[in-house]
Amino acid sequence: AKALSESSLARCLRGAIALDHLRQRKDTLVKFIRINIPSFELFYFANDSLRSHHRIIVGKVSNQTPTLTSKINRIVCYPFWKVPSSIAQKEILPALKSNRNYLAKNHMKIFKAKEVEVNPDKINWKKIKVNTFPYTVIQQPGSDNSLGIIKFEFPNPYSVYVHDTPAKSLFNQSYRSYSHGCMRCERPVELAKVMLQFDSLGKKGNPLTADSLDSLLTLQQNHPIRLLSQVPIFVEYKTVVADRSGIYFHFDLYER
Repeated sequence: AKALSESSLARCLRGAIALDHLRQRKDTLVKFIRINIPSFELFYFANDSLRSHHRIIVGKVSNQTPTLTSKINRIVCYPFWKVPSSIAQKEILPALKSNRNYLAKNHMKIFKAKEVEVNPDKINWKKIKVNTFPYTVIQQPGSDNSLGIIKFEFPNPYSVYVHDTPAKSLFNQSYRSYSHGCMRCERPVELAKVMLQFDSLGKKGNPLTADSLDSLLTLQQNHPIRLLSQVPIFVEYKTVVADRSGIYFHFDLYER
């Protein structure tokens, strides 16, 4: 209803803004990733060609995915998930108060200062308050880890990244705004293989091939893969895009 009620003038203005952003863009990179939040899409380009295209899930309106520019420096197989303190306080603590087995069921461990592991059975969770939650929660690697089996890391002040997800069914939705701010990627292993294929430094190519990645994943163990050359990543917010078929007006989900 909100999209249908938009006037033609408002759409023209949105198109003009998007066109101006395109005019200011300087694409001189050999390879890069572009993510468009309103269209829920990720594009990987290498040597002037689109090499991989993926649907993504972005942050909810209450946990918006930020726009940013950075460089992907490594791919992590079977990552650990260090739960952000806000999620630990607002979601995990209430779950623990109603179910003491919540951590074990979700393969999580808790730590206090200096990474000292704590036995959750010895804590009276009902006495812990939200604003004084003193622990760090880390989910162990596995297929049911919230980050899935693979993660793409890049430095940024928002602590977000691109990663897999065990909740695959959400990719079937046309409106994919469900995360806490990170970008969940459909078919992330496929993306990793293509990135490794084009990863090189001078004449030296990455020794880790697509088959090597499959072998690593079968071990089901945490294993970081350092890229030879970092991949620029642009997380953008474009509500109007165009291709050979026409112009698309995406819903302005964050009202930016």
